[in-house]
Amino acid sequence: MIKFLRNLPAIAALLLATPALAVPAGENDPSRLIDGDTQPAVWLLEDDDTRIWLFGTNHILPADYRWRSAELDAIIADADELVLEVADDSEAYLKPERFLRLMTADQPSPILQRISPEYRNNLRAIIKYSELTIDVLDTLETWAVAFVLMSMSYEQYYGVPGVDGSIDVTGVEEILTERFEAQDKPVSGVETTMGQLNFFRNLSEDGQRRFLEGMVANGPEDDVSDEDAILANWRIGNVAALDGECDDPENFPEEVHNVLLTMRNANWTDWLIERLDEPGDVLFAVGACHLAGRERVQAMLEQRGFTARRVH
Repeated sequence: MIKFLRNLPAIAALLLATPALAVPAGENDPSRLIDGDTQPAVWLLEDDDTRIWLFGTNHILPADYRWRSAELDAIIADADELVLEVADDSEAYLKPERFLRLMTADQPSPILQRISPEYRNNLRAIIKYSELTIDVLDTLETWAVAFVLMSMSYEQYYGVPGVDGSIDVTGVEEILTERFEAQDKPVSGVETTMGQLNFFRNLSEDGQRRFLEGMVANGPEDDVSDEDAILANWRIGNVAALDGECDDPENFPEEVHNVLLTMRNANWTDWLIERLDEPGDVLFAVGACHLAGRERVQAMLEQRGFTARRVH
């Protein structure tokens, strides 16, 4: 049994700000602090007139989860600009019918036949456990089925009921965005919503299959102890533990690792080096998996002659 994304939604929450799962912020009060062991990892890349803090975020958090320290609050306050993977733009509000077209397969085929036999019983159980119907899943691209199941997992483990009956889920980016916008500080993104969708749409069918199999590797009623451990390691800045989860070859098959990590990290490295030419203080907040593992952004910067030192 492969391990790729076995601990979704926890690992996915450290990897990609998936636009299909964008939801309103919940009740997490950004002013709250926690005990002294709270220390999500932050690095500083700087020159004479520019400071860029690299903050490894968690895109999805339990309601009222306390992740801030006084030192991290000071870093956030010092930054004049927030840069995320994806900031709010017109693409983020794709009309449902357009998004459905992107998810729909050219030729419907049985979803159970698209995954290996050992995962089929788990997928049947997940479908039965949910309000989904297998007929609908048969019409979707394989990556889109995984997205649907991922969204359900986020809501199940981390969601809280909204006043209108919807499920609200929040993450670091929503909280940071609210704070920067309240202070009239600019918020931008290094990627677009459509670009992130295309990472999955452009995977080979084998890559999409492995992505889906990772999503259904656990049954619908399995405990979330592994997910809780990943979240805890992120909160205390245990990067060594995140290395194992984010960059284990068994977790990330070569194609998926290249598309979701290597290529994007290389693009962001170029962006960071160019940004050093412009004065100012920037908080660069991206999924923690991009700042962990053998091809982390910091390592790519080092190869180009730039050093990002850990400051939190």
